[in-house]
Amino acid sequence: MKMRLVLGVLAVIVTLSICAVAGPEGDDSVLFKGNPFCVGLESCPAFAFWGPTATGYVELLEPDGKTVSDYIWVDFTGFLWFESDNENGGFAALPPPGTPFLGSLIEDGTLQEVDQFFPGGVTRPLFVQSSPLEGTTPEPSTLLLLGPAAVFLFNRARRLGRG
Repeated sequence: MKMRLVLGVLAVIVTLSICAVAGPEGDDSVLFKGNPFCVGLESCPAFAFWGPTATGYVELLEPDGKTVSDYIWVDFTGFLWFESDNENGGFAALPPPGTPFLGSLIEDGTLQEVDQFFPGGVTRPLFVQSSPLEGTTPEPSTLLLLGPAAVFLFNRARRLGRG
């Protein structure tokens, strides 16, 4: 009985340490050449120079595979733009009309490589992190409330083992 309790408490602690790393909803960011940009911003115009190349855009889709959540594109001057949908599902800016569609990814909340879609992207590491719709990731603050309870149970099991 005591061993089961100890193993159960340890399983809860390990689970919490894994789940608690998930960030809050709406934490979008771009990592270009190892530098973070657009952290937590819905609109991030002309944030970095991609270089002289053809224009194009990439869509990041919600887990349903249909709804566009974010756009990242290179404009005709060679600058990178990032736009994420706001709480109403709208965008502050969109890729200019006539900009070629280069591809899409379904967002999963992790850093996802998108440089392979852009011309000359092999030598320019470009990653986007975008959180899926609310409700698809456990809320970290709620999970962290279980941490003190797990520590209490572990200490309680240890005391019962001594006495």
